[in-house]
Amino acid sequence: MKAIILPFVVLFVFLSHGLKSSAQAINTQDSLALLKLYDSTNGNSWTNHTNWKTTAPVSTWFGIGVTGNRVISITMMGNHLTGGIPVEIGNLSALTTLILIDNELMGGLPATIGNLSALIHLQIIARYLSGPLPTELGKLTNLTFLDLFSNQFSGKVPVSLTTLPNIQTIDLSYNSFTFDGMEEMVLAYKNPGLFVYTPQNIIPIYNSGTKLSVPIGGTLARDTVRWYKSGSGLVATVVGDDSFTPSSAGVYHAEATNSIATELTLVSDSIAVGAILCDTTTTVVTNITDTIKKDITVGLAKLFTIAPTGVTHPLTGSTSCQVTVDTAVTVFNQQPYVERHFDITPAVNAATAEATVTLYFAQSEFDDYNTYVMSHHLILPLLPVNGVDNGNVRITQFHGEYTGSSSPGNYLSNNTVVITPLVVWDAINQWWAITFPVKGFSGFYVNTANVVLPVQLTHFAAVPAGKKVMLQWTTSGEKNIREFVVQHSVNTTFSAIGNLQPQTAASNSYQFTDEQPATGNNYYRLKIIDDNGAVTYSETINIIFKETTSAIKIYPNPVASVLTVQVTSAKAQNIELVINDVSGKAVYKKTTSVNAGDNQKSFNVATLSTGTYFLITTVNGKQQKVQFIKE
Repeated sequence: MKAIILPFVVLFVFLSHGLKSSAQAINTQDSLALLKLYDSTNGNSWTNHTNWKTTAPVSTWFGIGVTGNRVISITMMGNHLTGGIPVEIGNLSALTTLILIDNELMGGLPATIGNLSALIHLQIIARYLSGPLPTELGKLTNLTFLDLFSNQFSGKVPVSLTTLPNIQTIDLSYNSFTFDGMEEMVLAYKNPGLFVYTPQNIIPIYNSGTKLSVPIGGTLARDTVRWYKSGSGLVATVVGDDSFTPSSAGVYHAEATNSIATELTLVSDSIAVGAILCDTTTTVVTNITDTIKKDITVGLAKLFTIAPTGVTHPLTGSTSCQVTVDTAVTVFNQQPYVERHFDITPAVNAATAEATVTLYFAQSEFDDYNTYVMSHHLILPLLPVNGVDNGNVRITQFHGEYTGSSSPGNYLSNNTVVITPLVVWDAINQWWAITFPVKGFSGFYVNTANVVLPVQLTHFAAVPAGKKVMLQWTTSGEKNIREFVVQHSVNTTFSAIGNLQPQTAASNSYQFTDEQPATGNNYYRLKIIDDNGAVTYSETINIIFKETTSAIKIYPNPVASVLTVQVTSAKAQNIELVINDVSGKAVYKKTTSVNAGDNQKSFNVATLSTGTYFLITTVNGKQQKVQFIKE
């Protein structure tokens, strides 16, 4: 009679029901190993633990198969095993089948599993097992089926797995492996169905400050990494290198392939890359276009921002922009200056060009200045800390031709202007943004000025007056003043909204009304011009004005994703909704139709970065501005 050979699956089912043993006693080391498995995987909480830890024959314990006095199979599927696999599992030297599927095991696979020399079928799908695979798996020379699908194993795939003589199937998919060891496995097992290794879980992505990198492993020369930027698609393809230097801020991710392990594509998670401050002296020659605000950058390094202004002489054309970062606080004429300073030199109209400039500084640079002032016992105010402007920041502008050296004394003119800028702490980028208007370009240094204004402002305040804002200031020691120019801003760009001529007395009181303040923040300052044309600025004050009869209302505020705008219109019309960031840059525009009466419009702002924004539109012949916070 021809011998009948049971297929492996039939044999497995037969064994999983427990082959009855005529012997009443089980091998002692097997019994102890089972008890340890029970305890370490919280057996009391198993879905089924029939006869475990009882005097019943081991062959009747749930999930256990026995031949003679030895345990030959453990089969636990969906039985709620938690905890970890004990090292004592390696004592079951007669075990041929180990199946632990759909449980919640954690920790690693013990190296003692290599002691299971009789093992034929190893299948562990536990979701939470992690760490590297033990090289001792290579000792399982009788193994025909290895399934570690859907765990969290990582590290290098052991080369010892390439020498299993009887293996028919290896499944390592849905883990966290990279190309490390995959090349050797693919070359060893050329049968496509024998080795299953794709897909793998998302790999991390790292930002060193200037470069992005992904841990893809394998032979780097065989690796190709494609870098993607959200909204832009594929931005770079790099062969033989797992790093990439992005040229602009944004959200990036990578996809990597290997010329040997061709079935696997590693996909990284995403990472947001923001701008950074340059840490060395850097010069850029750029072209400025009329009225176009421009960030001056080198890769991710942000130097400064220029917004051309003025009608007669706006800054335009080729412009040299230099940031100098000294090794320590600079001192000139006994006045200390922050070590980061700037030179802006237009090719044409350098003495008369007009623009609004934003410079960026690290808190550590302000700290260095403060340390210098205190350690040298100077009678000077300190620069701000803890993200709160204290009103002490001054920009000293050195006019004249720049000789190329970093000291303020290297400008071929003694003409200086002291400017009181708008100072904002950027919590997202973790730097100070210092904004001010400029007429005529050259060098800009930060300090806390000890320069006396041509007039002493004994009081400067803004108070709401119905739908208006009333500015009031008083002076003493007023002398040789040509005019006071009242300037207003809702973000960082100031514009003149009126001017007052000086009075004849040495001490005077002034009042000015802003007829149309914006809803939200209103920044005010005085531009003080003396008889010689020299310009100084007062401190900047802010008032949050809440208009009671606004034609637009928004909610929720703060908003996470969907912003709803209620518009009350006197007639049917098309309106344009514009969202500006705090720098005045438009980040969203939408034209929509409204009917006479109340209208509700909703749109998605989830892609906006966290921060403060202004919704601006014109309704019923009047511009409306509403501030909101994006969470």
